Amino acid sequence: MSKGIAILVGWENIQGVAHCATRLKIVLNDTCILDIKKSSMWRIMNQLLLRDLKK
Repeated sequence: MSKGIAILVGWENIQGVAHCATRLKIVLNDTCILDIKKSSMWRIMNQLLLRDLKK
């Protein structure tokens, strides 16, 4: 799932990543990219999550 997230937001756009038991925080260099990809990104993220849960 982490590769999917990195591909969606762009590897070079990730400034930092932190996590705890329930959340993943990604700090981006350019958040405008998310506005462009937002609708398709959430659909893809849900598919990745469901796929990983089935394993």
